[in-house]
Amino acid sequence: MNNFYKIHKDAFSSGQIGSKLWLCEELEKLFDSIDTVWIYGGWYGVTGFLLLSRNQISIKKIKSYDLDQSCESVADMINENWVIDNWKFKAFTADLS
Repeated sequence: MNNFYKIHKDAFSSGQIGSKLWLCEELEKLFDSIDTVWIYGGWYGVTGFLLLSRNQISIKKIKSYDLDQSCESVADMINENWVIDNWKFKAFTADLS
């Protein structure tokens, strides 16, 4: 089975990563632990990846939502270690407007 994913490289641009790191740093100032993080417009799950890999906040679950169904499999692949860890991270395709 071919596991080819078409990924927009802009998701990893300095601006995208920089803004997500800023968000992580601001959340880390406010919280020691969070039960569930809900990310709307989660794209490829990079925000979830950064929050979990920085390990500065104890997070039980991250649920990442995006309208684009192609994002779900990419986000789950990027966060595979947490998907297989009792779905600590899970991406979903949904319109939450």
